[in-house]
Amino acid sequence: MVLFNLDIYGIAVSGSNQGSHVLKAINCDMYRPSVRFSFSKYTTKNEIDYCIEKVKSIYPALIQS
Repeated sequence: MVLFNLDIYGIAVSGSNQGSHVLKAINCDMYRPSVRFSFSKYTTKNEIDYCIEKVKSIYPALIQS
């Protein structure tokens, strides 16, 4: 649901059923759902703010499911 909604908002997503090597490296609990964001030097503050806004808008639906 998260990836679908972010994609609808035009936020690039990549879904995989395998855990992220980055999350494994920081000893993240691989049995808990997680989302990893990647940024580049070309990512603007407006793009980050937009992403945060959209994540906040879908969060209530996530905690209810």
